[in-house]
Amino acid sequence: MIVPAHNEETCIREVALSLLAQDYPEHAVSWIFALDRCTDGTRRVLESALAEAPPGRRARCSILEIDACPPDFAGKSHALWRAVHDAPAAQSADLLAFIDADTTLAPDCLRLSVDLLSRRGLALLSLLSTLTNEEPFERIAQPAATLELVRQFPILRANSLDGRPARRPFANGQFILVRRDAYLAFGGHEARRAEVLEDVELARQAARFNHPTGVFIADGLISCRMYRRYDEFVHGWKRIFRESCNNRPGRMRRAALRTVVLGAVLPALCLLAVLLGVAQFTPLLTPADEAGRWLRVALVAAGSLGLIAFYSILLVAYRIGHTGALWALAYPVGAVQVAGILRAAAREQEAGVPIRWGGREYHRPTR
Repeated sequence: MIVPAHNEETCIREVALSLLAQDYPEHAVSWIFALDRCTDGTRRVLESALAEAPPGRRARCSILEIDACPPDFAGKSHALWRAVHDAPAAQSADLLAFIDADTTLAPDCLRLSVDLLSRRGLALLSLLSTLTNEEPFERIAQPAATLELVRQFPILRANSLDGRPARRPFANGQFILVRRDAYLAFGGHEARRAEVLEDVELARQAARFNHPTGVFIADGLISCRMYRRYDEFVHGWKRIFRESCNNRPGRMRRAALRTVVLGAVLPALCLLAVLLGVAQFTPLLTPADEAGRWLRVALVAAGSLGLIAFYSILLVAYRIGHTGALWALAYPVGAVQVAGILRAAAREQEAGVPIRWGGREYHRPTR
């Protein structure tokens, strides 16, 4: 299990303890922490956490210090590539698990994932984390952002069917499990070394070489707190959307329009139809003819059915995401916020603003 970490002193302890608590056979798993150009107390916090582990597990942990990153490599991709090729435990492994430093795993996560990868005959498996929802922006804007990403990479199209490569390959870097032989065969992180959205590119690279991939909802097996503040959330999702839209401003703007129309305008129109229809039934207004009454009934029915359909779908998504159902009522607000993030991402792309991530800047040409 490989954890890349760049200045992660606030969360490295939690991920380390959750990995060491895996119920996978102790002799069959090793833990590698690739500390990528860290300038904070990540190593100190990590060593303190590892000191609490049972001796047998502590002996199977290793820390790889990375002092520099080549200019043609993205930082995270370089850290993972170095760990795979430099750590003795990774060199002899049959399976590689890449875990982000801001995640925590349930004790049975690795065991169940290995079993699923084997039963499905996959070369690469990724899990969609359960995101934390402690802050208001995590309950309002975060669901809209994740649903937009799911619209771009539908889960059914991101999975290999009947042994054929996925039509829309996708992976979530918070948890990726891959067969080492397949990883080396399709070039691993080195093959797409300059890509900032390295998880999606890893899945695309696997598909190019006809390796089957699968994406599944973790449903609590993995939890992740992506961002602690709203400004971090905006900055992070601008990066994600710029890369997921292939650095195409037009695609970002179309996604923004789709998000605000489907997430805010249509439910608002449905609510307006209900209100207009109900208002016309009040005795204070002049009775209309038969056609008018049927029109009012149609307005109420159509608006109500639209709202029921809209919020029924949202409630399923919020249940999967372990977010309180009442927060679905605020989804239109989140949709407007995410549309604004998409438009801001498009403007930054057009202006040539570099992507800042992991202590480096990446200049991405507009396509």
